[in-house]
Amino acid sequence: MAPRPEAVPDVVEEQGQARVERTLLRDTFAGMLIGAVICAGIWCLLVFIALQGLHWVDKTPMLFVGLGCGVFAGIFLGGWAGALIGASKLEHYEHEILPRA
Repeated sequence: MAPRPEAVPDVVEEQGQARVERTLLRDTFAGMLIGAVICAGIWCLLVFIALQGLHWVDKTPMLFVGLGCGVFAGIFLGGWAGALIGASKLEHYEHEILPRA
């Protein structure tokens, strides 16, 4: 029995949807990576500036604390920004494939 012609666009739509969802996942992870690097640098700079007046204190452990906080904050904020970018692409794709009323 031959496949129905009207079933073919459904497969194409599903493949396109999966491609856009992979793009959403890729954008989220890229945002997490970029955010972790940027926020880690910002937090280390803030901790370094805060400890600049204390000459008798070893700054290395606190810089590692700043690094950890920055990585954690960057993963959260970068993932959030990447998910927003990916979700807008997903929404644009869904508006293209939905039938017009």
